[in-house]
Amino acid sequence: KESNSRVTFDDKKLPEGALPIREWIEEDLDLNTETALAYVVEYIVNRGFNPTDENFYWSPLDGFESRVILPFKFHNRIVGYTARKVTAGKPKYLSEQHPNFVFNADRQNPDQRFVFVCEGPFDALATGGVALLTNRIHEQQAKIINQLGREVIVIPDQDRAGTNLINDAVDLDWGVAFPNWDLDVKDANDAVNKYGELFVLVDAIQTAQHGSIKCEIAKKHMLNRIKQNEE
Repeated sequence: KESNSRVTFDDKKLPEGALPIREWIEEDLDLNTETALAYVVEYIVNRGFNPTDENFYWSPLDGFESRVILPFKFHNRIVGYTARKVTAGKPKYLSEQHPNFVFNADRQNPDQRFVFVCEGPFDALATGGVALLTNRIHEQQAKIINQLGREVIVIPDQDRAGTNLINDAVDLDWGVAFPNWDLDVKDANDAVNKYGELFVLVDAIQTAQHGSIKCEIAKKHMLNRIKQNEE
């Protein structure tokens, strides 16, 4: 493929019966259905989001009734989803997606200077950024993000697995934020809930490092902090 070729994804269907939560809230539901939906709504609120936002869907289908569904959209088409369990149990996520998809790329403001790259979809929604849905960066994902034409700042999770994302970002010559979060804050969604979106984004810009040497030094400092938290 030529470097300027466009990435495309085929349409995919959401789980049977999936509708935006704002539509379910207006329905006259039986007690069991209403209770299951209430757990999902509570989870979304606790993560700092408005459950009536267009990003959040729900289905009473068996296996999905205890999950919040986030559609994956590309050029305003649904091309997959992830369904996050809101109660104890595994698997935590049930997903139907194309390999190497970038979540929330469609919703990037064309006037913004930066694109913030996170691991998880809730992190992306909290920061207005995009999510890789993993802690590695695939070539196709890099292509999608670079085609946005903005300065890229990666906000890795504050755990050992986050170092994989840091290494990949350095190889792509992207900036990497090494945020000044408390030790109990693991990811961007947690940080936004604790400090507010503006603080998290300004902090990411101010702490962003470029180049292998600076990022390696900052990464070692991050790992030392993680080790201290584990002790």
